[in-house]
Amino acid sequence: AVLGFFLVHLARLRRLLTGTPDKRAVVEMDQLTDVWIQVFVGIGVVWTAVGMRSALQVALADPEDALSDTAGSVLKRLVDGGILLALSTTIVGAVGGYLMRLGKTLYAGAGLHDFYESLQRADVRELVETVRRLESRLAAPVGTVSSAGPDPAPIHPDTAHAPG
Repeated sequence: AVLGFFLVHLARLRRLLTGTPDKRAVVEMDQLTDVWIQVFVGIGVVWTAVGMRSALQVALADPEDALSDTAGSVLKRLVDGGILLALSTTIVGAVGGYLMRLGKTLYAGAGLHDFYESLQRADVRELVETVRRLESRLAAPVGTVSSAGPDPAPIHPDTAHAPG
């Protein structure tokens, strides 16, 4: 189920990245795909703990026998109790998580990179545009009408009056 949710949300993420994506929707879908990856890895870890607990319960069910048995017989009971299966869930969770990350990178990574880069450049573009507007206003002759309205009349030293 987790892998299915991941694939569905990854496909939605890629669709969002084509065209003019909504910032909030892309960020949410990006985060959601990361959540599914972490859940997949987490399930592997949890099942490892459950399996190891079960294996230890089988191996150490009778404390008297466990103390008098050889290491080989305790190890055999651990294996029979499922410790290898428990450790396999860690491997499956880790490998699966890495493959999911690789899939996300290959399937949507370039689009995500371009999206986040354009967000970072938006502030710079806005700043550059503001500077250009300021430069054009400063370069315009005094008294011309701009989109912001007429410039105030210049103050000449011979017409200026001191408050008095």
